[in-house]
Amino acid sequence: MPGTKKEKAGSTKTIAQWLESKRPELAPVSFRQYKAALVYYYENLEDRKTASEISNISTSGCLKPSNKGNGLRTSSKKLKHVPEDYEKLLTDHYMSKTDTSHWPLRALAWFKATILTGLRPSEWENAVLLESSPIFGGNGPVLRVKNGKNSNGRSHGEHRHMLFAALSEEEIGYVKLQCIFVGADSSEGLLNAERKKLDFDKYYKKISERIRETNKAFRSGRKKSVTIY
Repeated sequence: MPGTKKEKAGSTKTIAQWLESKRPELAPVSFRQYKAALVYYYENLEDRKTASEISNISTSGCLKPSNKGNGLRTSSKKLKHVPEDYEKLLTDHYMSKTDTSHWPLRALAWFKATILTGLRPSEWENAVLLESSPIFGGNGPVLRVKNGKNSNGRSHGEHRHMLFAALSEEEIGYVKLQCIFVGADSSEGLLNAERKKLDFDKYYKKISERIRETNKAFRSGRKKSVTIY
């Protein structure tokens, strides 16, 4: 991590170079989590320039799943990344017209937005997408996330902010959809197939069941399953 004698945490250029140098070692999901952590760190230092520069670093050049080799990195039977072929298959499946039920688009929005942001499932409950934020000098869009560990003193504030200026319009669209679908005050938020409101935990259970069913269908016979977090 930055902050060693050779990599001073006060240098925007050094931080950016360090993060960019990690791209060949990290899958896009992991890289975005590194970015989010660093943006959060510099945001709490009120260093908006550094936070903005880090947030705008692209995931281009990140490690592809096929480059990771065959070694087991943990004892878990869940993959710590989402294979590109699986992401494409699942996206195509949910976007097809063969299943016009209530859940496919909602499951896809949760799946894609989580890959893009690295948020934990519980963090979506209070996530809000803002058009701009003074924290980043008015640039946007910005995702405001409530810190789950704030209540017991293990975070530096009630919220953290994630700048999405580096995302494409399509990627931002998935985050927007997810925020609509999980928003308690949204007319489309937390609805079941009968368009009745659920509490957040019950809604997430429905989504996770849907993703798990698709996971089984597309990865039948493989030793590992896919998890997005």
